[in-house]
Amino acid sequence: MKRKLSLCVVFAAVLFVGCIPSLNQVYTDEQVVFDEDLVGVFVDPKSQHRWEFTKRSDESYHLVLKEKDGKQGKFVVHLADLDGLRIMDLFPEQQESQASGFYQAHSIPIHTTYAVKQIKPKLILSTLDFKWLETYLRRNPDELNLATFGHGKKVITSSTLDYQEFVEKHKDQFKQDVTLDKQD
Repeated sequence: MKRKLSLCVVFAAVLFVGCIPSLNQVYTDEQVVFDEDLVGVFVDPKSQHRWEFTKRSDESYHLVLKEKDGKQGKFVVHLADLDGLRIMDLFPEQQESQASGFYQAHSIPIHTTYAVKQIKPKLILSTLDFKWLETYLRRNPDELNLATFGHGKKVITSSTLDYQEFVEKHKDQFKQDVTLDKQD
């Protein structure tokens, strides 16, 4: 079902406002790159969130994102080069849980996408300008496939190639920057 993406329903967490939630990744395996400069600890000076990247494989990273209050999330991260546009994809790492298998089968992890403007000396990530996105999708509702779940939350359900085409076509709309300082 194709619908417009609303600004207010994507993520409640301030850190992830602007990230595009998607069922599919935006890159193909052939587009994956590895940059050793991403390994390390980066801190958001505004929120004090810590992003701790370690090497997972020659093609991916582990990310432990620690919030100021001590809560944390673990992700598998990939960098990809989409025809000159560097993309970072975050995907929740599979966690052991006390929840039943039946319950876990009803929990669907999603991908979030950032444009990477630079990695050193500071990590600068950017998300789509959501005012633009909301207006654009209202005028072009067939551009992306979206599904609604929960209390009005939206997620992109377009295929990897369709999603990638959209991101490449609108790469100049990645304007919402998050700047992270690298710690020594």
